Amino acid sequence: MDQSLSHITAITNQQLSHITAITDQSLPHITAVTNQSMPHISAITNQQLHYIAAITNQSLPHIAAITNQSLPHITAITDQALSHITAITNQPLSHITAFTNQELQHIAAITIQQLPHITSVTN
Repeated sequence: MDQSLSHITAITNQQLSHITAITDQSLPHITAVTNQSMPHISAITNQQLHYIAAITNQSLPHIAAITNQSLPHITAITDQALSHITAITNQPLSHITAFTNQELQHIAAITIQQLPHITSVTN
């Protein structure tokens, strides 16, 4: 839980197997999250992740919920397997332009107020 991690530009780790929650007020300068294995992340709940441009992970099988206030600059989510995501409940995701994933088999609910700029869903 940190107020500001403003200069982190990349998180590239082999295993973050015991992270259960990422809840930070401001992570404005993270540009990429590219990890091999994040099997135990269960929730990502952040106020601002404005500058994340891409989330490209091999396996995020245990993410159960993504509930964020503002993710305005996410442009692409390209993952091999997101098979256990059960809910995506966010207020604005106005700049997401593409969802390109191999498997999104277990998404049970997508309840989002605004997704005006989604241009393609290819799964």
